[in-house]
Amino acid sequence: GVQDKVGFPLRIEPSQVETRETDMNPEFLRMIALRLEWAAFRQAAAQLGVQDIPETLSEDSLRNEEFLKVLHRALLETVVVEGALVCPESGRRFPIKNAIPNMLLNEDEV
Repeated sequence: GVQDKVGFPLRIEPSQVETRETDMNPEFLRMIALRLEWAAFRQAAAQLGVQDIPETLSEDSLRNEEFLKVLHRALLETVVVEGALVCPESGRRFPIKNAIPNMLLNEDEV
């Protein structure tokens, strides 16, 4: 399941999310979808307000144009501009500013 790994997946706490249009590449989407940890991806998409990701990934969905559009929107066009990534184990917050997460540890955490 999603919570089997310590500290994974990071929870997304967005305070500003934007949609940034990009060209869709169906072949790329089919390839990358097979490499995603699907439950973690669904969870992240939901945290960003994308609710229409199916519970499981199937060969049929990879051939479905509407599914690929939803996948494209969630994976490549939804951008967290401001917010935080939060470790589910430690509660450590990694701030996101200007769409860039700061994953550096503080000196006392090294």
